[in-house]
Amino acid sequence: MRGLALKIAAGYLIFTFLISAALGLSFYVVAKNYLVVQARAALRQDAQSLAQVLSGLPLEREAIEPVLFRWLATRPAERFFRSYYVVLDAGGRVVATNLEERFPPGSILPEGESPREARPPRAKARKTFLEHEFVLATAPIFPGGKVIMFSRQIALQAVRRDFLLVLFESLAWTVPLALLAAWLLARHIARPLVLLRERIHRVARREFDDPQEVHTGDEIEDLWRDFNLMVQRLAEYDRAQRLFLQNASHELKAPLMNIQGYAEGIRDGVFKGEEAAAGLEVIAGECQRLKKLVEEIIYLSRMETPGEAFHFEDLDLAALVRQAAETLQPLARERGVSLEVHAPPRVPVRGDREKLLRLVMNLAENALRYAKSRVQFEVGVHPGAVSLVCRDDGEGFLPQEIPRIFERFYKGPRGSTGLGLAIVRAVAEGHGGSVEARNSPQGGAELEVCLPRPEGR
Repeated sequence: MRGLALKIAAGYLIFTFLISAALGLSFYVVAKNYLVVQARAALRQDAQSLAQVLSGLPLEREAIEPVLFRWLATRPAERFFRSYYVVLDAGGRVVATNLEERFPPGSILPEGESPREARPPRAKARKTFLEHEFVLATAPIFPGGKVIMFSRQIALQAVRRDFLLVLFESLAWTVPLALLAAWLLARHIARPLVLLRERIHRVARREFDDPQEVHTGDEIEDLWRDFNLMVQRLAEYDRAQRLFLQNASHELKAPLMNIQGYAEGIRDGVFKGEEAAAGLEVIAGECQRLKKLVEEIIYLSRMETPGEAFHFEDLDLAALVRQAAETLQPLARERGVSLEVHAPPRVPVRGDREKLLRLVMNLAENALRYAKSRVQFEVGVHPGAVSLVCRDDGEGFLPQEIPRIFERFYKGPRGSTGLGLAIVRAVAEGHGGSVEARNSPQGGAELEVCLPRPEGR
């Protein structure tokens, strides 16, 4: 998990760095454009102000210098950069300037070096003046002449560098803080996963107790909740398998001991004549019982195996119930019980014929063991479902029996293998249905199976 924490921390740090770099670059570009636009606007305002002051005056140095001094005295304080002015007469001669070492008064600027208003910041090239880039603005003086206000680009670049220096100093503090935040975040994310790994190892050792809960308010908490649900079902399955093995061993042990006892008695001459014949009948009966028990164990195990194939086809549930009742009529007559079927002419379902027939036979055989005089099948059609109710007139279920009636190897007083109703539940659930046990209001026990009804039927 250390690798995961490192990856999270590194990813967070890289993300923070990229965002900071993108913001810094964006700020640099925006600041550059902003400063140029602001400088040009300020220079244009100053040029217009000075041109208005000089309008109507003779453009001679002696005449305008006092005006220039007063204008400079009343001019607002300069902004982030220093600006310069040049006053030209109608012939392009320098009358006055505050940069005389570059533009001596009385000189005429060369055509190629005459300052012109710079192009917008997005232009591919910028006019230069005496090998320096300028941001400038001009304003005409009435009746002739003009004022040129300008500032060196290098001054604006110095301001941008100061801004970038502040940004880099901020990054110097941001990176350690981001690293600390990344480490804490990685720890916060990785900790529940470390606990999950430890829990998985315990489950692998079949230690299902001591469930843990993690409250993170995100998908990791959902993962933990689903994992705990899986562990709970694994624990239930593990307990069921152990109980199944214990019950199966117990159920197999009794007939095997009977077979062994009678076989040894016959072998050693303890049972002779009629007793030996009776012993052989007991052995044959116990073998038959073992055979049925093993068959039902195998059948139930196959039913509860994930991926067990169900061969679905269009069936008539009413016909299946009548077929099962016809098959069991001899057994019902032998026990003095009437076996009745109440069903519509046809009840369509989608199901596996062999498994549904086994379900109906198991219900009937169970009811025949406890019925006094009558077993009744009732098939019904409902919105979205069909039902099959098997009802007898016996003593009914004891209240404590109902929650366990479908458990494997749970047997009532006259039970056989204890697997018949477990098979009923497995078949019903395999068809997307359910089964319920209850006592009938008229007396006796009721078992109701509900199956999905085919769409459009």
